[in-house]
Amino acid sequence: MPHNRFYTDKNLNEGAEISIDGQEHHHLNNVMRLKVGEKLELINGRGALASAIINSQNRRETHVTIDQIIHVEPQSLKVSLVIGPCKPKAIDLILQKGTEVGVDRFILYGMKTSRLESVVISAIKQCGRLWLPEIALAPSLEKVPIAGDQIFFGDLEVQSEMPNKVQAPAMLFVGPESGFSEKDLSYLRGVGTGILLHENVLRAETAAIVGSFLLHSRVV
Repeated sequence: MPHNRFYTDKNLNEGAEISIDGQEHHHLNNVMRLKVGEKLELINGRGALASAIINSQNRRETHVTIDQIIHVEPQSLKVSLVIGPCKPKAIDLILQKGTEVGVDRFILYGMKTSRLESVVISAIKQCGRLWLPEIALAPSLEKVPIAGDQIFFGDLEVQSEMPNKVQAPAMLFVGPESGFSEKDLSYLRGVGTGILLHENVLRAETAAIVGSFLLHSRVV
């Protein structure tokens, strides 16, 4: 994890004074044990990276002044990962590792989920990204928006691997823990290309991580 990096949803501007509260304040104050006068880094998931100095602290919040800031422009959407119903622990792992390997957008279908943003916030702090990936929900597989994307999905019945070069934007569908149904496969074969992600049968979360890495490394 980049040393002393914390997240805020506030706008970050040079010279501004802001407060850090909630879980980030707890981590700063009780885990990292940073003190008045020490420096830290702030990100807001919108391309800003700021260095700041701690002015004051109390039990509820930490006050800092931003002394330097850089902005990184967002990249165009390249990689989307579509995830079928999985247990919460599996979803957390997919979001965390998918963020680390470069997924730009997650689309989860057929699930009721919560606290997803906190998982990707933790991941971007760890891996050094400055833009939060987008998270979207869809009621069903067929309702996932796919216009304009090059579509791939994990298919155990084929031997074809992912192409060496993939035109962006691209999308990978990973099945639910129970695997794609015949109805799902019929739909996906009509809109995309089935690929073999590995010679072994992978768990849904493993397939998502492996597939995300492969797609990100080959998209152009």
